[in-house]
Amino acid sequence: SQVSGTLNVTITNAAIQETISTINPPTGANVATVGAGYRYYWAGGGTSNLGHAVVYQFSWGDGTTSDWLPPGTQFADKIWTTQGNVSVTIQARCSIHTNILSAVSVAFPVSVTSPSGGVTLLANGLSSPLSLAVDATRVYWTDSGSGRILSIPSDGSTHNPTVLASGMVNPAGVAIDDTYVYFSEGSTNNSTIRKVPKAGGVASTLQTGLVSVFRIAIDANNLYWTDPTGGTIRSMPKTGGTSTVLANDPGNSPSGIAVDSTNVYWTQMVNSGYLMRVPVNGGTATFVGYLSNTPGVASDGTFVYWTAYFYLKSGYIGKGGQESTLLDNIISAWDLAVDSSSIF
Repeated sequence: SQVSGTLNVTITNAAIQETISTINPPTGANVATVGAGYRYYWAGGGTSNLGHAVVYQFSWGDGTTSDWLPPGTQFADKIWTTQGNVSVTIQARCSIHTNILSAVSVAFPVSVTSPSGGVTLLANGLSSPLSLAVDATRVYWTDSGSGRILSIPSDGSTHNPTVLASGMVNPAGVAIDDTYVYFSEGSTNNSTIRKVPKAGGVASTLQTGLVSVFRIAIDANNLYWTDPTGGTIRSMPKTGGTSTVLANDPGNSPSGIAVDSTNVYWTQMVNSGYLMRVPVNGGTATFVGYLSNTPGVASDGTFVYWTAYFYLKSGYIGKGGQESTLLDNIISAWDLAVDSSSIF
């Protein structure tokens, strides 16, 4: 017989149409402070009907969002920069088919207020305070103009500092542990790292004949410092010994330095400079952020804080973290230190 006419048939398979279920509002702090960091969490929902892994994105209600988080990550951190009432939402999408998204969640309201704290004067009339360190009760610093190492209670109970060591040549970097204050002094190509008991006393020498030592950081076992003249980041045991080059940074005048359990961070004291990091045992240096003329840097393990002459800023550790100005219109902010509640 002859071939029949054509019958057009459309075949669909509704069973494989993917959808993402309704996602619950996020949770976290509903009252926040400008300049402080907070963590917000996925609170359920937003799953794929095909069982695919999903990823989440937070919208902060201030015109910014988090990145789409890696699979398995269910929280995002936020530093609020402006006071007011905002609505935080979350959305999910398939990690495989990125065009498959959930509806945006119901809003989680957050009230962002200005900081209640202020600036507390600890000491004045100093010559040239250059570097800072802080423990649970006291602030320690080098005064390059007077050649002294000093400390004062961190609660502001007295404005009369204690002299821990004197007669030093251009003391610069300072760091502390439970027993000692470690500091650098000397001149280019003849820099020395010393230590003195935290109550004061005789200073002992740990390393001498160094090219330059500008800032010092410390962990349980090692000292770390920036060498702006030689363009290196170095470390050595707290007890003294041979120094190790962790990273080379020639021509960028490495300046501020901080350390946490994983990385050493430093700033470049040049225009169009960077905030950099390297593993504590050395390795490949990694770009963290764009900073210019930043002599001081500190880390509390969650955030990196830095100075930039006339203002104080904080930002997330990691490339692309949001930064926030904590204090501005201050003169010559050369260094800073942080504890669990304050910045010095």
